[in-house]
Amino acid sequence: LPAGPLREGPKRLNTVSAVIFHQRNQTDASGAESMNTDMNWLPNPLTQPQFYVQSGLNRAYALSVLGRTIGLAQFASDLGQNVLMLAAIARPATFFDMLARFGIQGDTLGLPDHAPLDTAMADRLQVLLAEKKYSAILLTEKDAAKCRTWLKSHPQLAGKIWVVPLAVRQNADWHALSEHIVNELHQLNH
Repeated sequence: LPAGPLREGPKRLNTVSAVIFHQRNQTDASGAESMNTDMNWLPNPLTQPQFYVQSGLNRAYALSVLGRTIGLAQFASDLGQNVLMLAAIARPATFFDMLARFGIQGDTLGLPDHAPLDTAMADRLQVLLAEKKYSAILLTEKDAAKCRTWLKSHPQLAGKIWVVPLAVRQNADWHALSEHIVNELHQLNH
């Protein structure tokens, strides 16, 4: 868990209904995939049921054109060699690295988590678009939700924005977790 004054310590994990680990596939220079498995911070033993879910990037969709989508490999081929990748999340580099694995190249703009995407930011991005001649701006879905007003206030900028959602991949643990939640809910009713 991210550090912070409102977070609970690792020992709390042995009092919850389930522990969910989020994994992203990591690809090294040789193309081999591995999982980040640094678990030294966990209580030993960890006694609660554990589930491992995986995530990846989905098709990008245009902010300004409802229903317009493109796969990221195709995006890299068509538009992805001079883009601005922007993220205001806890670890922007993770988003940028995931895009790079699809061959998307360009500049990155990592902002603090929950940074506002307001009119001043839209003005700044519009200047960058003009100067750098970006073919597109890629945003996380979380960040795109903050700039819907740009559709009216900055339509030229909004027309260049592509949104890249992060999606959980359904696997055996995902289904087991779903069953576990249903069973926990049934127990609450008895």
